[in-house]
Amino acid sequence: MVTDFGLAKAVVAAERAAGENPASSVTASGHMIGTIAYMAPEQLRGNEATPASDIYALGLVMHEMVGGRLAFPDRPAPPSRLNVPPTLEEVISKALERDPSLRYQTAVDLLADLKRLTTGGASFVPAQEGRPQVPALNAAKGAPLQRGWLGAVAVLAVLIALGAVLYFRGNRRQPALTEKDTVLLADFTNQTGDAVFDDTLKQALAVALRQSPFLNALSNDQVAATLRLMERPAGTRVTGEVAREVCQRAGSRAYIAGSIAALGSQYVLGLKAVGCTGGETLAQEQATASGKEKVVNALGREAARLRSELGESLASVQKFDTPLEQATTSSLEALKAFSLARKITAEQGVAPAVPSYQRAIELDPSFAAAYTVLGTMYVNLGQTTRAREYLTKAFALRQRTSGPEELRITALYYAWVTGQLEQAEQTYQEWIGNYPRDYVPHVNLSLVRMQQGDYEKCAELLREALFFAPNNVIAYDDVGTCLTDLGRLDESRKIVEEARSRKLDSDGLHLNLYALPFLTGDVPGMTSQAAWFQGKPDLQHEILAAQADTEAYAGHLARARQLTRQAVNSAALAANPEAAAARGLHAALREAAFGNAVEARGKTNAALKRAPPSRDVEVLAALVYAWACDEGGARKLEGDLKKQFPLDTIVNSYWLPPSTRVWR
Repeated sequence: MVTDFGLAKAVVAAERAAGENPASSVTASGHMIGTIAYMAPEQLRGNEATPASDIYALGLVMHEMVGGRLAFPDRPAPPSRLNVPPTLEEVISKALERDPSLRYQTAVDLLADLKRLTTGGASFVPAQEGRPQVPALNAAKGAPLQRGWLGAVAVLAVLIALGAVLYFRGNRRQPALTEKDTVLLADFTNQTGDAVFDDTLKQALAVALRQSPFLNALSNDQVAATLRLMERPAGTRVTGEVAREVCQRAGSRAYIAGSIAALGSQYVLGLKAVGCTGGETLAQEQATASGKEKVVNALGREAARLRSELGESLASVQKFDTPLEQATTSSLEALKAFSLARKITAEQGVAPAVPSYQRAIELDPSFAAAYTVLGTMYVNLGQTTRAREYLTKAFALRQRTSGPEELRITALYYAWVTGQLEQAEQTYQEWIGNYPRDYVPHVNLSLVRMQQGDYEKCAELLREALFFAPNNVIAYDDVGTCLTDLGRLDESRKIVEEARSRKLDSDGLHLNLYALPFLTGDVPGMTSQAAWFQGKPDLQHEILAAQADTEAYAGHLARARQLTRQAVNSAALAANPEAAAARGLHAALREAAFGNAVEARGKTNAALKRAPPSRDVEVLAALVYAWACDEGGARKLEGDLKKQFPLDTIVNSYWLPPSTRVWR
């Protein structure tokens, strides 16, 4: 044990100097100094920790050293029961006074009495108010100290003397991590028996640490890929030796393990950063929460201290430290539903996770991050109308989130709600500037570039994303698409094969693998990729639409029509009306290209009835009407687009100007 007298008081003083008000239950940051078995009565009651609390902890250590067993911290047995000389008993008893004001008030006083015990010198302990004078600590007046007691006391004296030196040296130690290191978030150990904490606290901790520009946590994709290499099931809990092996295989510097335990009506939270190679403890923190509803914020404060202990500057921690309850939700049940949804997404895909995200919002209608994820998921599902609904709600709540989440919400709002691509790009650039190793803004900004037709920059951004997240399947999907659009088919095939070699899989990868053999005339290759979509009802409309397009390209119009009908029905059965409408409109555009104007207008009218108005559906419909010589239908949709999307870059800079020239 290394003593650190004054540390508790120093923490409180620093918080007061920073303008904070220390809570009555614990220190201002919510931190409970020390280990439960060595806590003073006032700490167990939730009161402020002081240097006297540290002295009580040392008294317990002395009690344990002379008695050979751990004392219960709140009511230790009298030392006299342990056959301890009276003089040593007086020292231990004074250190273990339940009233902090009656204990040794400084480590210097305690050290002085211990030194006198080892040398046999005489002294008198000054009387304290309300307490009689304690007899002199003189070995000659009491039972002689046995050699065992003398050795224990000498060791304690040395430890106390070294404690302060080690503490101040520790403050000047080299940071445990650097900005280039990565860390793994292990699963929490839940000792409460309450299932509400399962997975929930790990999700909350991930949000807390994601605020840090200094720490670089492994993504879920990287962890899942490493578990696959270890031939472990997807749901394997990452704790203990599993965490250490994942950490080593991923080339990380440390893993962060968390725990929660119940202590009466309180909850004790622990965080520990452990070196992957040597298993050494790099940093650890402990905090208490006076009730279940206060656990999340206590964890957030604890995470902020851990960030500092691992090497992040105080200025950075203070700048990027939104209270965790604000960055997530005040409802543990909502956070549990959110955590479950993330797990389902990782294991089963996007669509099956939607109900759990919906449940999170029902439990907390102000849960901004849940709205954001749902909006993003609906973008990926091609349901932009619903995406705009959720992203608009998230935007209204953006100031109730963390720094990176606010940037994410703002950028997505500009990109998919108002369509202001320049503002979206500026926000993504700010996000990258604050968090240069975060792959998400690189991926999302690449989509903005893709919409603008800048496929070179799109591919460049995605390669940067893959540098930081080499197992992110979306980045592989999109970079393959950009390279294909550039006509760089060999590079596209290579990037897709690299993803497959990492055991990554997605519908996007297989659509790329369908397009590449089509462009090279490899029919068996196309058939092989189409087979992957069998038995996947949520995704089957994607490959059916692609097959319809390739059949039409080959001049097989009847077969293309049949496949399109199947695609429309499949999307409708998957509860994706916008995708169903889009499939029908692509077929209508194809009919117009073949000169079948009546058929084209009929398919367009039917498609518009399938889905609520959306930008992409109305743009396609207007284009079909124009090709099918239906000026009235095209003009009506043109007016609707101007009204609904007055700021949209693509609508106002690309679609509407040509139509205006046509109708002149």
